[in-house]
Amino acid sequence: MPTQTLDGTAQEGRQWAAEMEAGRGGDARLLAAAKRGHSVAFGELFNRYKRRIFHLAQRIMRNHEDAEDVVQEAFELAFVHLRDFEGSARFSTWLTRIAINVALMKLRKKARKVELSIEEHSESEDLSFRDAVTDLAPNPRRSACAKKDREF
Repeated sequence: MPTQTLDGTAQEGRQWAAEMEAGRGGDARLLAAAKRGHSVAFGELFNRYKRRIFHLAQRIMRNHEDAEDVVQEAFELAFVHLRDFEGSARFSTWLTRIAINVALMKLRKKARKVELSIEEHSESEDLSFRDAVTDLAPNPRRSACAKKDREF
């Protein structure tokens, strides 16, 4: 049984939990409770918005696994910065903006990681990367063997 505190947080917590069970918890109440440290409230916000954020992330990332990563990182950032949310916009708008920023950052990082196949031919030349970096100078071992063969 929770203990009653001077500021009434225990009673408020029971009231909030009862309203959640009755299905009357709006975003504003959930946000207020989450800001006060009720992890169940943030869990409810997650359950309400995870699908919407996932679909948004999937449209941006075009990859299921990357979209899941975006959802996780977006909610993590929202949780960490929840106290910074002022309420001038709806929570869903704020969360959507976080998810978009996370997805765009991931795309930028992917763009910087250009993969080049050693076997692929270059578009500008008719050489593969392997041919371009292969040292065509005589191999010292082959040179020694060839010299030895010429001596006999």
